[in-house]
Amino acid sequence: MKINQIFTNGMVLQANKPIKLYGTGSGTVTAQIADNIVKGKFTGDKWLLTLPELTYGGPYDLYIDLNGEKLTFSDVYVGEVILLAGQSNIAMSLGGSSYPKSDYEENPLVRCFNAKHYEGQGHFHPEDGWVKCTIDNAQHFSAIGYHLATQMSKEKGITVGIIACYMGSSVIESWLPAEIADDERFYLPKEEKYDSPYVHGPHNISGTLYGVRQQSIVPYSIGNVVWYQGESNTGKGEWKIYTDLLEALIKRWREDFMDENLPFAVVQIADWDERNDDAWHGIQKSQEKIVERTHNVKVIKSADVCETFDIHPPTKINLSKRIYEAIK
Repeated sequence: MKINQIFTNGMVLQANKPIKLYGTGSGTVTAQIADNIVKGKFTGDKWLLTLPELTYGGPYDLYIDLNGEKLTFSDVYVGEVILLAGQSNIAMSLGGSSYPKSDYEENPLVRCFNAKHYEGQGHFHPEDGWVKCTIDNAQHFSAIGYHLATQMSKEKGITVGIIACYMGSSVIESWLPAEIADDERFYLPKEEKYDSPYVHGPHNISGTLYGVRQQSIVPYSIGNVVWYQGESNTGKGEWKIYTDLLEALIKRWREDFMDENLPFAVVQIADWDERNDDAWHGIQKSQEKIVERTHNVKVIKSADVCETFDIHPPTKINLSKRIYEAIK
């Protein structure tokens, strides 16, 4: 029996939600954290054991017995877990943003875990476990993740865990199972899709990033998903189906994380001087419409707090503050 890679020393567990432990193999699993002890017997290829929810706190030790193999995870905190998903604007590192290095802060209560890589995306690796933020490594954190987690940790006095699950230039279809993304209701002729060498890669085959990155961490208990994607779906006809695709993604991800009310913060793509056209603004409007389709979703406007001279606005702190206000 094996436990999923996301369970390591220093992990952050979501407060006030059931704690789901899981892995592969069959047999008997016993787990304990604080005064909670749960035991289960499993047959088949996968196992899932659920511990009762805990309030904010730590550090704890998490004890697990997998068919007689005893594991102990230390420095475990119960706090807020935020999943960052999408493409390059949420992936942009703090070091790649305009935030001055002199303002970087060390905070051991801000931690990051990187979902399984596809083509080496990201500085940290799953094997690194939950990485604590230091002045030296802060540059490799997502800029939005760093600002968001730092503000939340300071204001609430809690540990905040960021799960990085994104990839630059990715299309939304890659973050959905292929059988959904390729459904006929989402069909568009090639000439109506965004044409760029950045999107013509194997990472954007329907279902690829869903299968490699997202599936590597489910069904971890999380507090919020921050979804920032859309630039790679700005072909002239893609706005017609983007809201439908986003609705399908939210529905499926909630099923995968076993949380029918999982909150989503959808960040609108920013304005860009080179794309002041109907297709670009159509995606922005399509993102706005998601609140009419499903519950527990908030849309965060970025256009008025981001630069317009670059498809990657370098100042992320103001947008991060706005996201924090939406999800806190």
